[in-house]
Amino acid sequence: MEIERKWLVDKDKCPILSEYSKVLRIVQGYLNDSSDEWIIRVRAIDNSEFILELKSIGLLSREELKFCISEDEYLDAIKQCRNIVYKTRYIQSIDNYHYEVDVYDYHDFVTCEVEFSSEKEAKKFKAPEWCIKDVTYDPKYKNVNLIY
Repeated sequence: MEIERKWLVDKDKCPILSEYSKVLRIVQGYLNDSSDEWIIRVRAIDNSEFILELKSIGLLSREELKFCISEDEYLDAIKQCRNIVYKTRYIQSIDNYHYEVDVYDYHDFVTCEVEFSSEKEAKKFKAPEWCIKDVTYDPKYKNVNLIY
């Protein structure tokens, strides 16, 4: 089970964009869309790790299955994708929370995601001031819906 919240970020105030512990280049493609019960996604991380993911429909929490695939399998799948998202992810842990800040190549906004162990914890969480708008429940900001 994946439980996460997502916010729009004020990139000028976000410390993670300059003080991160890890940065990843991610290219992910979607083989279907959010009208199906499960989203099917392929992802390349730093062009060295390749993953096939199935995610159930949901906003705050959803089921998630991950499978490692070969680069050739990824390249075959990405050609079939309806939508491809290009982003750079900046990662930092702060106060026992793992922040993932995504800067998208073809969109003029930045997002931050934080995962939680329970929905109760997620709902109680107070985001830092640089997280300017909670978009957890706005499907427009789900990566599957980002089209350029």
